[in-house]
Amino acid sequence: MPTETLLSLKQLAESYLLRTMSDEEYNVAQKKAKIKLARIIEREENANNVKLTSRYLAQLIAEEVNSELFYNYCMMMKDLKTLEKKEMPATKVARQI
Repeated sequence: MPTETLLSLKQLAESYLLRTMSDEEYNVAQKKAKIKLARIIEREENANNVKLTSRYLAQLIAEEVNSELFYNYCMMMKDLKTLEKKEMPATKVARQI
């Protein structure tokens, strides 16, 4: 992958995210982004080598991090709703007393 700037791939992805990433977060996202990139290139080919640039991969890494954060947020909200439903009968009984 050609180097386009003096920034590392992680720093470039962080610039798209507007925040820093832990090494673990970066490594997981990078692996998933590389798999996604391979599927994209296989399906759509690689127009003018655009998809082999560091910037393109960094965007996919940032996208993967955001996707994981949103997924975790959604799961947390689902868990909260489930917890509220379990606690609701006790709350109703307490209100009746």
